[in-house]
Amino acid sequence: MKRTWLIMAFLASFGMVSAQEEDTTTVERQINIEKEYTPEIKNVKRKDIEYKIEETSVKPSNLTYSNYALPINPQTPFSPLAPEKQSVVKLKAAKTGYADLGLGFNMNWRAEGYYKILNTESNFLDVHLKHFGIYTGKNDPKAYIRTGINFDYKHTISSGHQIDANILYRNQYYSYYGKDDLKWDTLKALNYQKFQSRHTLNMSVGAHSTKSIKDWDYKADLGYRMDDLQYEDMTELYIFGGVTGYKTFGKHQIELKVRSEGYIYNSIGNILDNSNNAFVEVSPYYNLNMPLLDLRVGARMVMACVRGGVFNAMPDVTATLHPHKMIRLTLAAVGDYRCNSVANVMDINPYFIFNDTLKNTYTPADFRLGLTVTPIRDLSLNARVQYAIINNEVNFSNKREIYKPEAPVTRYFITDFVNVNHLQIGLNARYVFKERYSFIADFAWNKWFTKGDGEIFYKPECELHLGMEFMPIDNLRLDVNYYLATGRRYFDAKNLNIDDLNDINDLNIGASYLIKKLVTVYVRANNILGSIDKVKWQNWNGYDNIGFNMTFGAKIIF
Repeated sequence: MKRTWLIMAFLASFGMVSAQEEDTTTVERQINIEKEYTPEIKNVKRKDIEYKIEETSVKPSNLTYSNYALPINPQTPFSPLAPEKQSVVKLKAAKTGYADLGLGFNMNWRAEGYYKILNTESNFLDVHLKHFGIYTGKNDPKAYIRTGINFDYKHTISSGHQIDANILYRNQYYSYYGKDDLKWDTLKALNYQKFQSRHTLNMSVGAHSTKSIKDWDYKADLGYRMDDLQYEDMTELYIFGGVTGYKTFGKHQIELKVRSEGYIYNSIGNILDNSNNAFVEVSPYYNLNMPLLDLRVGARMVMACVRGGVFNAMPDVTATLHPHKMIRLTLAAVGDYRCNSVANVMDINPYFIFNDTLKNTYTPADFRLGLTVTPIRDLSLNARVQYAIINNEVNFSNKREIYKPEAPVTRYFITDFVNVNHLQIGLNARYVFKERYSFIADFAWNKWFTKGDGEIFYKPECELHLGMEFMPIDNLRLDVNYYLATGRRYFDAKNLNIDDLNDINDLNIGASYLIKKLVTVYVRANNILGSIDKVKWQNWNGYDNIGFNMTFGAKIIF
């Protein structure tokens, strides 16, 4: 009898515990499940792979990287190593959308919003708005404002196809500024010479298979981008389109890619008539997927349709060996062909002016070797070596005096095109500890071998990025990032010689706190070292960085 009462009391207490309010706390965990298995090679597809070869790397699943909090990207834009910025604002996925507002000094502001307009089994539509600005004042007028709105639409067809459409509008407004010894007062007094406003409209539509049709798959896209330079009376129209088809035979796969791109200018203005540009690319491939080896053998063949009808061929071969789950070795011989349009060059250097016909950059061979080792869980070590042969690499200088000695030195930059060989040796390490601490360290050493009398400007010889993100208590996240770039040089147009730029020393810290799973408040301090005279630096000669600034904000999900 006594045993019966004990059993009844235990069941009653269990029912009371079960009847309590359900704990809805979301816990993120990284789980590695290791077991012996044989992959079914037959179903392997390569529909969404970008075929630009990257060094082998492993990224922790709980980290995202973003430069959103930096008023101006502190790195040299075409630097071989991009300093990743760890995002400190962490939230669970919003059901419908979110809003993010921030304000700080030196007079900077940000506003971001996202909303899922439609989300059904066969249709998806969302909108993303983003606005950021910074202004340093009348005595030192540095302005940089970015505004963008983006719509994404997806429609899934039951027969095994998906249609994608995208519309993007973006505006970049920024000022020309710099040191007095570059004779700013000698430039034209008109206001439009001191500011640039670039409007971009991008529209595209694409389709891809979601189910294989007799082992065939495809991916296609078509679209255009319009870049309007408001104060230059010039519009660039970029038209692109392509299709890729795949057929799988067990562990073998054949692939054929056909693509075309073209650039048209409504008004030539300061650039020559033959700046219009177009090319067609045909690329066949063979892929082999085996338990210990992934092999990709192919070639890219490009015909320039406008500028002299030049034909270029490049290898595209990659072999990835994974003899053990902790080791991966990648060897690659690839090539590249890139149209240097006005908009593409301004993405690198926004102070570029249209001084001459732009040449296309052609890389006939780019050899890469990468070794990734994961000695323990959540630790990734990567070593890489790259040697590239590059024709017509984009180079910048403001040395207009050489061509017109009587003209003043200006803050605008012209393009030179240099034939160069590039050697890079790099090391990378990433580690996540107990889901609360994450570390990243990346180092790259670069050597540029120019052909003839050419010189490479603004590209760093050594780069180092160190980052750490950690959560000392629940819901509180802190991060710190440091980026160093050394060995950059520039052409001193005033004294007609080559000089060294100050090293980039960029230190950023941030903190965020999650309140009731819906609101995150955060603060960021950017370019902390920029306020110290000894370590102030410039991206481009005459253009000091924005300097120390702070942002306070809140992000709400709904």
